[in-house]
Amino acid sequence: MTSFVLTPLTATLGVRVTGVDMAALAGPDPHGETVAALRDLVLRHKVVLLPDQVLDADGHVAVARRFGDVTPGSAVFPGMDPAHPEIRVFDSRRWLGRQDMWHTDMPYMPTPTSLSVLYVRIGSPGSGPLRWASTEAAYDRLDERTRRRIRDLRAVHHTPDLDRFVRAFGPGEWDGPPVTEVRPVDHPVVRRHPETGRLGLYVNPWSTRSVVGLDARAGTRLLERLFSVLTAPAYQCVVSPEPGSLLLTDTRATLHHADHVDGALRIVHRVSVAGTRPVGPDGGAP
Repeated sequence: MTSFVLTPLTATLGVRVTGVDMAALAGPDPHGETVAALRDLVLRHKVVLLPDQVLDADGHVAVARRFGDVTPGSAVFPGMDPAHPEIRVFDSRRWLGRQDMWHTDMPYMPTPTSLSVLYVRIGSPGSGPLRWASTEAAYDRLDERTRRRIRDLRAVHHTPDLDRFVRAFGPGEWDGPPVTEVRPVDHPVVRRHPETGRLGLYVNPWSTRSVVGLDARAGTRLLERLFSVLTAPAYQCVVSPEPGSLLLTDTRATLHHADHVDGALRIVHRVSVAGTRPVGPDGGAP
């Protein structure tokens, strides 16, 4: 604890932490005080960067387990290998590994993830940065009239293009029954964080298709306005993908984007921590 050195990445989002060896958390006797401190930093800063870490695949999964139950690497894609189904590999040489659109993890499932534990395996010079945006800061920037308008709205999330991967790889797995197709699911437009109670926007340009109760034109106009606030460059946290960097991120309160640079290699591994069904401002069941 006393060896932690904290350096804010921006005034509103992200912190760099040195003085902690994450491999020690993968051992049989982890430091519970360290885990609690890191969890608190994730809740406060949303993005926690821990540079110069050395972890193998087993250690990566073990570290993620310190923060909760881990999920399969994806609901529709196979994991890294049969021994590590929890690891999703993002390789910039492949279209599926680029992630060059603003999104959050698994919003097309009824119970999206809560945290992502990202480990940069390879980041060649000139490979594009990783970006995060705070959904809570975006909500705070809205005028009161807009907040009242969207308070009780729900939005439909759907990624039908993913069905072809279910057909190619076979049924996926997520929080219970097999995933044989990706069906539309609706979540609150304004989400209450289950641990901090803070309110944030829970929409994104990748998966959010429409707003329940609004016609297509009105819904599109509203979503485009919210997307523009969410992705404003002035409120982003930007991280260079240095090999050995471990990132703990709160997927309930952030969007992320991986810039793509042709010819530059970046390989990032992700292990996700299970979450709960999103709830609206009043905190009640949908």
